[in-house]
Amino acid sequence: MLIMKSRGSEVASGISPTYDRAMRVGLLALGSAALAWSATAWQDDPSSLTPGAPLAGLDSPTSTAFQAGKALFEQVWSPHTEYYNGRSCAQCHRDPGFAGTSSSPFDFAFFSPEPGDPTGFKPFPWLRFKNGRPAGQRLPFGEFEVRRPQALYGLGLLEAIPIEAILEHADPSDQDRDEVSGRLLRIDGEYGRFGWRASAPTVAAFVRSAFENEMGLRMYMGGGKNQLMPEAVDAVAQSLRLLAPPRARASSAATAGRLVFDRVGCNRCHTPTRTTGPSDVAVLANRRISPYTDLLVHDVARGKPEPVEADQLSRREFRTPSLWGLGLHNGPYWHDGSTATLDEAVDRHEGEALAVRDRWRKLPAADRDAMLRFLKSL
Repeated sequence: MLIMKSRGSEVASGISPTYDRAMRVGLLALGSAALAWSATAWQDDPSSLTPGAPLAGLDSPTSTAFQAGKALFEQVWSPHTEYYNGRSCAQCHRDPGFAGTSSSPFDFAFFSPEPGDPTGFKPFPWLRFKNGRPAGQRLPFGEFEVRRPQALYGLGLLEAIPIEAILEHADPSDQDRDEVSGRLLRIDGEYGRFGWRASAPTVAAFVRSAFENEMGLRMYMGGGKNQLMPEAVDAVAQSLRLLAPPRARASSAATAGRLVFDRVGCNRCHTPTRTTGPSDVAVLANRRISPYTDLLVHDVARGKPEPVEADQLSRREFRTPSLWGLGLHNGPYWHDGSTATLDEAVDRHEGEALAVRDRWRKLPAADRDAMLRFLKSL
């Protein structure tokens, strides 16, 4: 099975024969025996001490499928467009290892306003490279926003949370009058779940968007040369689904900070524990996890409030990011990397989180320090 569509005997650019053989084996496993998941040998706690490690308990075919997708994630591709932002997923998701984040502004993505898009923005390639050479960092005209690459740990577990369990916490009209609402949008008939503004309903949709918008790769539509095959998207998405979340580093100081976290109300949106539902992937099914997110979109960012339609997001609305793995990097924080420290990141919350932020500001210094130690332990 080839990853890139070619004509005749042409070989997809950038793929060596050795790599191609490895991918044939890996994708064969993905398409057949990889679904024969092992229901034994995996632990109750799905987290890992090694960032970027797969979930424990994968059988041999599943492990092969994970490695095949990882190879594609790290593969250097040949873009189909003149301009592009990078040539591999790992170029922007590398800290502190496979599928992590990046603190470099050169790896941030650009988005420009798009009224017709439900999220209010569309991806705008930073156009950092032109035919393999620096393009002078051509920026979009007018307004634009930047997005820091999100760490991709535990995506399969988040995808396995039943949508009904997520919607249970939604309160778009704030009927309980607690000033915290939270909502989801439907993207092409499905509820969005991934990305800073929940613009992708599935891990596969999230991966496809990155291939197309950041790396300039065209999906195979038939009749074209060297187009990206859907199997490549599926392989990378499957590898990301099998990533374990980082394990929190327990300590008495972290426990004390968790109590402060709950007391000021951070847990209203950063829901500490969730439970996954049934899944054809045994290592993802019925697991109790600690992602610290409700997976809902909230009005928490700075800026002037603006009226929007029910099926669109305002510029102040963002999906609650998961906090597992937060302590593995040293910032910057927020969607645009605009805060240098965790203290500043907490203090920046507005909108629905205004009351929580004010309680945070009134905390004694010892309690603030304890909560920051807790966050850094995740």
